[in-house]
Amino acid sequence: MSQLLNSTKALNIAYITNTRFPTERGQGVQIARNIDSLQLHGHKVTLIVPSRKQTSQIQNISNLKKWYDLSTNITIKYIEVPEPHRPIISRLTFWLSSLLFTIKCTFLLKQLAPDLIYTRDDFIAGIFGFLRYKTFYEGHFEPEKGSWGHVLFLKFATGVISNTKALHQRYQFLGLNQKKLLYLPNGVKSSWLKQKPTQSLRKHFKLTTKQKQVVYAGNLYSWKGVNILVKATRYLPPNIQVIIIGGLKKDQKQLRDLIKSIRSNQIRIVPHQSQSKLVSSLASADVLILPNSGKDIHSKHYTAPLKLFEYMALRKPVVASKIPSIQSLVTHKEVIFVKPDDPQALADGIKIALTQNQTKRIHKAFKLASQHTWEKRAAKLTKFLIVKIR
Repeated sequence: MSQLLNSTKALNIAYITNTRFPTERGQGVQIARNIDSLQLHGHKVTLIVPSRKQTSQIQNISNLKKWYDLSTNITIKYIEVPEPHRPIISRLTFWLSSLLFTIKCTFLLKQLAPDLIYTRDDFIAGIFGFLRYKTFYEGHFEPEKGSWGHVLFLKFATGVISNTKALHQRYQFLGLNQKKLLYLPNGVKSSWLKQKPTQSLRKHFKLTTKQKQVVYAGNLYSWKGVNILVKATRYLPPNIQVIIIGGLKKDQKQLRDLIKSIRSNQIRIVPHQSQSKLVSSLASADVLILPNSGKDIHSKHYTAPLKLFEYMALRKPVVASKIPSIQSLVTHKEVIFVKPDDPQALADGIKIALTQNQTKRIHKAFKLASQHTWEKRAAKLTKFLIVKIR
């Protein structure tokens, strides 16, 4: 295929994850982008996931390639297991469901005969590593206190990939073999670097040219800091419109209640969008926001927001919380840093983005984003995988 990138060896990869897919959560985008970039390098990837009840926001997706804006098709094998979440005994049913899922995976793996297993689940990495499969674990969350079980599972893994420096250093501290560790941040789809500015949101909301669009895209968990963005509208002039894209329906309801309580008419909420539509919406913004909280340990140290490099690729001013996780990826030369969990500080950052010349900062941000495409990430990951399975 002409679109395939050069690779030293084509691998047969079984990507196993015990989670709902497709999903509104960022992990769905990360999984899809990871697989797509590996397949562009000529590898064959089969995604193995449990068959679970979908939300109304996702169940009508008919074309995953279009939804996730992919260059290749994803082969998915669904494994039937009981729904894990039940009242009162959800933790027990989750582990029983996970165990059954893992057992069924062993039979499927015999048919697929993969060169390696890739996963975001420590349990899967540990079990199949123990069974002598070449397993690679990609970490996205900090190990909990008393994480001996997590570390034990990863000792059986062939390789451990971390998408944040803090997590990479944490695994070093916990005693994992340095040679099996790889720090590899998330990326941005290279086509986003070519995206032109649009008027999609302005037209949708019938905004005038004098009205400015401040846009956030992503989930609405408390540690994402969207509540701070909502409260920041108290300190913004009336011509600034805050547009929030995404989130589960229950979280959107809570956000609307907060908006109602502060009596703001400057905030618009847009339902979860496909990646192909989202890039057009973000390209319509005047400013893009990353308001993560500094009060949550995951947000402060271990998150690697997919949207950061995506924002930067679109050549828009970015206002972000000044927390270690984001500071490990960018500096004040690429984004406007503001004090986390402070509505006034966030509003001031937005005003700076809109009133001061941001040309140099935008250029440096775009240049950095260009160095972190999914394609370049896949090249580094491919080299690591091949070396480790020899």
